[in-house]
Amino acid sequence: MTIDMTKVADKFTLDGLVMPVRGVTKDKVARVAKYVAEGKRGKRVSEAQLYEGLMSGDLASATAHFINLITIPQLPDTKERPVAKLAGTRSVPDFRPATLYGIFGKLEGPGVVNADVDGVGSAPRVPQGSPYPVATITGVESAYGKLAKRGLRVNWDFEDFVNDTIGVLDGIPSELQTIALQTEWREVGDAILGATTGLGAVTLPDGTSVAANAKVNAKSIMAAIQQLALTRLHGSLIGTLSGYNVVVPVGSKMYVDYSIRMALGVLYVLPASGTGGNVLPAPDSSILSSVEVIEHESVTGNAWYLLPKPGAYRRPVLDVLNLRGYEQPQIRVKTDGGDGFSFDSDSASMRLRLVTGAALWFQEAVVKSTGANAAPA
Repeated sequence: MTIDMTKVADKFTLDGLVMPVRGVTKDKVARVAKYVAEGKRGKRVSEAQLYEGLMSGDLASATAHFINLITIPQLPDTKERPVAKLAGTRSVPDFRPATLYGIFGKLEGPGVVNADVDGVGSAPRVPQGSPYPVATITGVESAYGKLAKRGLRVNWDFEDFVNDTIGVLDGIPSELQTIALQTEWREVGDAILGATTGLGAVTLPDGTSVAANAKVNAKSIMAAIQQLALTRLHGSLIGTLSGYNVVVPVGSKMYVDYSIRMALGVLYVLPASGTGGNVLPAPDSSILSSVEVIEHESVTGNAWYLLPKPGAYRRPVLDVLNLRGYEQPQIRVKTDGGDGFSFDSDSASMRLRLVTGAALWFQEAVVKSTGANAAPA
């Protein structure tokens, strides 16, 4: 989430979001901030003071805390991150398989009737003086769920710090932001690949036949929407939704968007030359205006996926997972000896830790096509 620093009371911990390690004090972090700010304005004395503090090990951990304080507030708000187009966000308590409870679980037991008849479980009649029948909400374990500790170690050499202390530190926050955003983007892509419900053969309302596992274009997307609408999840039909994402390989978006624009731009269907038939209104392709085409590196070849946009379906489908209490990236510095550099190679290390993952809760709400067959013209 983006942090409004004007509303943060304790800027040393970001109101408890970033806790310092032992030995890190407000004074040391303030010194690092001062040296960096002045060094970026060209004050060589301040850069030298920062360099000396890092060499002595006195400011190494304080520098890592300072980078946390400037990196985390700059991360885009959850709703503004690239991954927000594809997934929601959910915190989980531990590393065990992610399970979704509450209103999204399946209602079972004598308190639910007609679930297999009308597709929607309904409450039974309760005779006068009779006890209410019981309905139990069972947890839903994700069809694909993975929460893992991710991270990397950034090494720099003694020579790097001698040559450009400020430059080395100045480039780290932006790189770590990029890594954090790309990590959750990749996790969500892996979750999408966990879907197994394939696109079957579908006949569109205008009579067009779409083959199973057809390549992606406007008509095959409409076929996937029709198939998804008729899919039952916990007894209920998913139905027509307010928005869809179509996830395609990188480089495919402009071709798919073109196909959609062409389908939406058709006004009339003319009869074949010499047949003497009637001019007909175009098939209604307006559902395609609710489709957004998104490229993802995890999808390759001719494969593509259709799924609800976040919030378009009453049940969550795809979520970024975070470990409760560790939602933000964390940076630490390793110090070996008095000057913070290793004895063997004269290098120091900064470590980035991310605890993140993704969950595909209901794979039935995703339509997958391998693209093995041709799409209708």
